[in-house]
Amino acid sequence: MTTPEAVPAPLKIPVPVPSDAQQLVHSATIMLGDTHLLTSWVEGRDSTRAGLLDLRSGEWRILTGLRAPIAAGFALSPERALVITNFGLYEIDLLAVKVTRKLTAKIGKYNFRLTRIDENTVAVGSKGVMETLVSLDTLTALRRRRRGTEPAPTIPEAAARRGVRRVLHSDAELFIGATGEGFRVGAERVVILAAGDQRELFSMDIPFGVASAFRTLDGVIIAPADLGRAHNLLAIPGLPVDSPWHIEPAEPSWSQIPVPGDASTLPAPGELSIVPDPGVHTLTELARAAEISARGLLATAARKNPPRLIIRDQRIEEGTVLSDLTASHFTLENCRSDRSTDASRRPRLLRATLGDVELRRSSINGAVLEDVVIDGLTCGRDDGFVFGVEFTRVTLRGRIQGLVANTKLSAGDPEIDAAYEGFRRARFADPEWMLDITEATGSFSLRGFPSRFIRYNPALHAVVSAEATANGAWESIDRGGSALWVSISELAHYEAEDVVLVADSHGPRARADLEYIRRLRDAGIAAPD
Repeated sequence: MTTPEAVPAPLKIPVPVPSDAQQLVHSATIMLGDTHLLTSWVEGRDSTRAGLLDLRSGEWRILTGLRAPIAAGFALSPERALVITNFGLYEIDLLAVKVTRKLTAKIGKYNFRLTRIDENTVAVGSKGVMETLVSLDTLTALRRRRRGTEPAPTIPEAAARRGVRRVLHSDAELFIGATGEGFRVGAERVVILAAGDQRELFSMDIPFGVASAFRTLDGVIIAPADLGRAHNLLAIPGLPVDSPWHIEPAEPSWSQIPVPGDASTLPAPGELSIVPDPGVHTLTELARAAEISARGLLATAARKNPPRLIIRDQRIEEGTVLSDLTASHFTLENCRSDRSTDASRRPRLLRATLGDVELRRSSINGAVLEDVVIDGLTCGRDDGFVFGVEFTRVTLRGRIQGLVANTKLSAGDPEIDAAYEGFRRARFADPEWMLDITEATGSFSLRGFPSRFIRYNPALHAVVSAEATANGAWESIDRGGSALWVSISELAHYEAEDVVLVADSHGPRARADLEYIRRLRDAGIAAPD
């Protein structure tokens, strides 16, 4: 009787994802025919990049021009592919690696279904029951229709017993499944079974979720859902099911899986002009070639635009004091500050000069900032809401994007809320100035901050008092597309004596904001300076 031979150890296939790529962003990875693999990630400040891997050479090439990560796609021919993201449908030239056509109108948003109907028609859709038919000739929307029901893929009993809930791939030889439901980036397990006798060939926990799996070359490629954390695809070489292969009892974790080859044999970053070997025939060879190509692309990109410093998953605990800091070009991702009912134990940042700061899924609610200069601040869609922060001699300078500073803190805990209301009133009794925005531009607003604490620029900012709005005359002023009226309407909510309106001199509403301020001044509602 022959002893079963073990499946070769899995390998990582490096992807040219930079260190400042956003995490917790789901991206599909798709095969385009037999020759290419396409995936995507978000780097820097919400810039979507797609990586096209040539499976014949191991060479990575970078595609730009997409809005949002890839959700689905397929090859139209050896030279063309069609992909969909949350915000559009894109045709890609695989030889030139560029977007040649796109469709964003009349197909809705957040689509993740892309289906070939016939030679000239595809259907795009989201979670709803309706989908849009699109002409490939003109890349225009044709009509809406109700999406037909699709039978759920069959999960073999042996896979179901192992917790599999989703089919990644199934053919006459292999079944590949995952334990999660998809479109998530949490940990899940991938399971590979022989289709015939349902014996397990491979299984492993993937800490970043599983997007997809493909058979190619001499094995299987598994794509994590969150490439911002994974930075690699997973290659499982040597899975011929006509031999009695089996998994080794000692199962590897993601961190133990190597990139093939000794790092000392790879070229240094300054020597990465080597072109991957065009003769790739195995996944091991593919991984080696992809490593060289990915490192070369990252080195070139870093010379043109150095990646940001990403500070992740930090908690600024109660009683922490950070002082005398100078830093720039960095992002706080998933960072939080504690709150305290003891005024002296609130987290504090003292005497700091910070430049080109980005907040991403982070909050400094309830902290104390004193003698701080922030020169450039970008906040994500839900990250700019700053509640209950105490400012003393804080200067905002340069482009400030997405900040909404609110003097009040509502934590849902009566004791904390009462304590911070006390801190707020005590700070208002102190005449020291809070914020200097004279050299700040961009989209930001200050809620509940009296103008006597603010140093502002009359060319871009205006003061509207609560007294001037008491008769409601301000509501008849033509807004002209400006959203600054919202700050006026909230005056009563904050029991504030006045509000400083901040015109966005860079955005699409710049002219509308400045014109609205002029009308308020002409009507005597905003202060003349």
